[in-house]
Amino acid sequence: MARDFDGTNDRIAFGSDASVDNFTALSIAMWGRVDTAASAFDVLFRKSSANTNGWQLGYLTFGAARIYFQAGYSGTGADLASWSMSALAAGQVRHIAIVLDPSSASNNPVIYVNGASQTVTTETAPSGAYGADAAATLQAGEDAGGGSDFDGAQQNVAYANALWDAAAVNRAMWWGRPHGGIEVYHPFYTDKLANEGTATADGTATGTVVLPMACPVQRPGSAMMGMGAGW
Repeated sequence: MARDFDGTNDRIAFGSDASVDNFTALSIAMWGRVDTAASAFDVLFRKSSANTNGWQLGYLTFGAARIYFQAGYSGTGADLASWSMSALAAGQVRHIAIVLDPSSASNNPVIYVNGASQTVTTETAPSGAYGADAAATLQAGEDAGGGSDFDGAQQNVAYANALWDAAAVNRAMWWGRPHGGIEVYHPFYTDKLANEGTATADGTATGTVVLPMACPVQRPGSAMMGMGAGW
């Protein structure tokens, strides 16, 4: 099961709280599926209030379709710094993870798909200091103004104040999360929106519903108990 967004005014807001504000390291992950590319930029997950604050992960359909990650830096002016990789085909279910150390504008994000590091294209290079996101709401499905609506599904959404290595991303892919104690974790297996992480980040849903989406996520040790692994 997963949270389905229909591309029209569907969102889940997780709020802005000191426990999820101004992370000094960013690891963002989810199992996702794009159904229809409905707009030039469809928001999967974001914590951004202005062009010099926070970050957002989305699916860009202006020009060649691609996964698109943006982050605000003080020296980028009117544009968020941005990076991209080849997009997922409609209907594909894939695990996506972004890891960024924002302490220096010279640090590019690492983007993983199904646990494999991808070739990343810098579209707008960052400059200056990373912008604080305390004024921004952590949100899935659309932007702060109610636009850029995502049409697809999400499961095992995680947001951590940490720099995950490839092994941690792999554990998040197979187990939903790499370990205990991460700040934000929403499996979306049911309609439950209480955060399973350590932060104050319960969700408030508008318009989304829970629908089936098969993913190979299972409890650690399931294979050793004869339950198999993978799809």
